[in-house]
Amino acid sequence: MAVYGVNRAVVAQRNSGGHVKVYAQFRTELHKDLDPSGVEAVRARLLARFDGWAAPVLDLLRHGTAFVDRPLYALPVSHTWAHVPGVTLLGDAAHLMPPLGAGANLALLEGAELAEAVVAAHGPGELDDAVRAFEERMWARAARWAEITAAGLERLVSPDPAAAVALFDEVQA
Repeated sequence: MAVYGVNRAVVAQRNSGGHVKVYAQFRTELHKDLDPSGVEAVRARLLARFDGWAAPVLDLLRHGTAFVDRPLYALPVSHTWAHVPGVTLLGDAAHLMPPLGAGANLALLEGAELAEAVVAAHGPGELDDAVRAFEERMWARAARWAEITAAGLERLVSPDPAAAVALFDEVQA
């Protein structure tokens, strides 16, 4: 579930074991002075930031038992590296991007593709060529998704998130 407002959002995600993780997203300076272990202080700041939102959404923030300050980081869209024989990267290590559903799926696909490349190789030179070819494919696909997720985050946590949701509906049609 995701609720978007001007420059902020509340997202709830069902996890295993009957747990729900709630994310309060907003643009701000890093809170180096905010101690996440001060649960009531964090809760008060979040409730003030989302003042005026519907009670059921605010309840997601009111009933949290722990808070973690997680600044959002992303690698540049066109991030690559010089090939190093015997080493490669997958998933967030290779293409950290906004958490809009693509990164974990790419990591799973990359693991399978790299495994196929390794199994198909028949010697050290061929293995290195296979990994290099895998990296080229991964970079191209990851750059496309990094661009999509960066633009998505920019639109969703923005002054006009309704336009982003409308665009999403248009793309899905």
